Amino acid sequence: MCTKGNGAACLKLADQLQRSDKARAREIYGSTCSQGLVEGCDKFKKLGGDPATVKP
Repeated sequence: MCTKGNGAACLKLADQLQRSDKARAREIYGSTCSQGLVEGCDKFKKLGGDPATVKP
């Protein structure tokens, strides 16, 4: 997963993965959401994730 802490790079990776692997993209968006990135939370929610379940 995207573990180096670069939220912007993780979002770009998830955007690319969204076409071929929505589950993995959702996982990465959840990770960026836990880092406090609102865009990550929004995209996580759009793919069926619940931002309230993400732990910071």
